[in-house]
Amino acid sequence: MYRHEVKLKVLKMAGDIIITIFSFLISFILVNSDRLPGNYFLNYGKEIILLIIFTIVVFSILEMYSVYYHKNFREIVFMIISTGGLITIYHLVLNYLVDSINFPRNFFIVFFLVFVVFMLVWRYSVMAYEVNINYNISTVIIGKGKEVNLLIKYIKKNYEEKFIIKGIVIDEINDSEFDKVINDKFKDDNKPLICNDFMETEKLIEDIKPDVVIIADNGLKSEIIEELISAAQTVKTRIYLISEFYDW
Repeated sequence: MYRHEVKLKVLKMAGDIIITIFSFLISFILVNSDRLPGNYFLNYGKEIILLIIFTIVVFSILEMYSVYYHKNFREIVFMIISTGGLITIYHLVLNYLVDSINFPRNFFIVFFLVFVVFMLVWRYSVMAYEVNINYNISTVIIGKGKEVNLLIKYIKKNYEEKFIIKGIVIDEINDSEFDKVINDKFKDDNKPLICNDFMETEKLIEDIKPDVVIIADNGLKSEIIEELISAAQTVKTRIYLISEFYDW
């Protein structure tokens, strides 16, 4: 795991933890204005810890801590609302199963609204920050002609300042569409190393030593994919398999 990745994940998790605690506290105060946090509030400290763990686990499952794959804001809105709903249901279950926890019903509505609003503001701020980060991640792309062409176009359009394509292993190097993509998307002094033999993948990767290897495995035989993964593992790198590009 790279240093910038660790820092960004820690930042996201820390913010999520603070928002979860803050949402719980604000909701508690709004619903129990006559009983401000004190010993009464401390009785629910264990639940806050469980809420934090629950939030982190759900966000991890939804890949909200992914550094290389940046979701658009519409996806983030959906995931935060879904997570808020799951946490609210979790609250309700605890409320009925644990005798020592007894929240009024309007608490759950208030918590859901506060959590979603503040988490949206926080995550939008993080997304805006991520857009301006220049990772300079050296990348090797491997796959069949059509898939590689699509992948190059997508990366150059959306992540040009993050993924720097240093090498390409493709099965159709004489393809006219591939030549057009290379000439259009790369400057003459910054073109990647290109290889048209999957058997030479290991040598190319050893020469470049990329941070990331992306294998567009759509249309490739399973034994070829296994060989490509084995070749990529000759250096310390992160490997991504993309089966259907339009789903990436």
